[in-house]
Amino acid sequence: EEEEEEEDVDVEVNNNRNDILEQCVVECDAFIVFEEDSGTNVSYFDIGAHQELWCCSHQSPAVVIYDLADKRKVVSWYVQASKVSCIKRAKDSMWIGTCDGSLHAWDVHKKTPRLKLRVFTDSVRCIGAIGSAVVVGASGDSSVDAINQNAVLRRWGDVSKTSCGCDGDAEDERYDVDEYGFYRTIYGSSKKHKAYRNRSSVNPNELEFGQVPVSVSQLEEASKWDELVAFAKEHMPSYETTMEEVEQLDKYIQDRKEMFRPGIPSEHRVLIWKFVISIYIFSDKKFKKEGYYHRMLNYKLAKNSVFDYETAVNNDLLRTFPSNIHFTTRNAPKIKEMERILRGFSYHNHNVGYCQGMGQIAGFLLLVLVDEEDAFWGLSYIVEYLMTSGYYKQATDLREAKCDAILFLKLVHKYLPEISDGFGEDCIGLFIGWFIPALIGVLPAYITILIWDSFLVEGREVLFRYALAILKMHEQKLLEEEHPHIVIQNISSVFDFEKLKDIAFSYEGLTEFINRERPIISQTLTKQKEEAL
Repeated sequence: EEEEEEEDVDVEVNNNRNDILEQCVVECDAFIVFEEDSGTNVSYFDIGAHQELWCCSHQSPAVVIYDLADKRKVVSWYVQASKVSCIKRAKDSMWIGTCDGSLHAWDVHKKTPRLKLRVFTDSVRCIGAIGSAVVVGASGDSSVDAINQNAVLRRWGDVSKTSCGCDGDAEDERYDVDEYGFYRTIYGSSKKHKAYRNRSSVNPNELEFGQVPVSVSQLEEASKWDELVAFAKEHMPSYETTMEEVEQLDKYIQDRKEMFRPGIPSEHRVLIWKFVISIYIFSDKKFKKEGYYHRMLNYKLAKNSVFDYETAVNNDLLRTFPSNIHFTTRNAPKIKEMERILRGFSYHNHNVGYCQGMGQIAGFLLLVLVDEEDAFWGLSYIVEYLMTSGYYKQATDLREAKCDAILFLKLVHKYLPEISDGFGEDCIGLFIGWFIPALIGVLPAYITILIWDSFLVEGREVLFRYALAILKMHEQKLLEEEHPHIVIQNISSVFDFEKLKDIAFSYEGLTEFINRERPIISQTLTKQKEEAL
């Protein structure tokens, strides 16, 4: 009897299992089958950030990405290796190992390669991820290596060139831009810039595994940023914060200004920028009361208030960032937000109103801070405090900007005497174009963002330092060219930020020189204007 009961139970279990299997078969009708004509099998796969399937094969160097929502293959990347051996997602990066001992990182959001590491082993056999650590197992020996991916990608990951070739839909804008929407490669001189990917491999951005920073000092640096982020979250200025507390926050940030020079970790940038801006714009923001920006805009629009700079702003909107996908059409959300910010600022500060170059600042702040009101207060901080209103005031002929351009020429003569002979008064207008938008458009966007990390804390002096460093890095070309301004107008699009930073902060006595010379230049310009009248 016991045996018969057991048999009955087995039959019931089997029947239930069959029911479940039949149900699964019915549900699987909705699944997608991708077929490749390459003749290779899928050996490894992982899931991306937006319903993508990342597939690799140990028979091929291809990394194929399928979009499950669109039910299509998006793009194929070809690694410079004989075969792919493993794949693993770690936070915002997809790590892929090869049989040739190299390790590649992709941005899972943009589906673009970020970095190639050369590992000292015959083959990368497996990859694991624990928090910010990527653990690599090797073949042919017993080694297991650990990488701090945040430190590695922060230092070397923001590059515009890669060691991989691409065979995909080059017209699909989602896969051709960096995290802020700037095209990675631009060609042509037409108004509508386009991006393309070279189907053959380009110059590799490779690192030897031994160069990867995993020292105690860099772990301590990461710990310092975690501490600063926690502090910012706890002490973000509000309308209840007192002026004494804000002064203490100012001191706290200034005591740590050197932390900002190598760049804020990208995962913390939005919070830290907002924290810094909130400190220095505090008194004005508190006086205007909570909700001021939207309340002011709604009031002016309801009254149909005249916008004196409407024509100028409309003319500048689409040419602010022609190489950014967020600013290519008149109806783009970011274009509308930028227009509202510029309109709002002209109502907020009647004396300044609008000046060409302010749109670049507003748009740049929008791309980083995302929130429209945060970007408005960021614009107010830069225009009214860091650069001062005289930089953008048409009524005074942009006197402060002209003053700084002349001051910069004096800095060139002092710190770069070898090339100073080529820089005369005909370069003043060119350097005004550098300083009004705070170096936006002079360098690649990812470099400018790193410069702004310290600019927001240390002020205008940072712009002078980096402007000098740019010329220093192009010193040889400037010496060879009979007309140096031609070189300046065609600054190289690729920079070594570490080298640029080290040069920028190597100029001793620069602060004292600026403080001494600026008042003299300002007085001279005032006297010249009075004499002209």
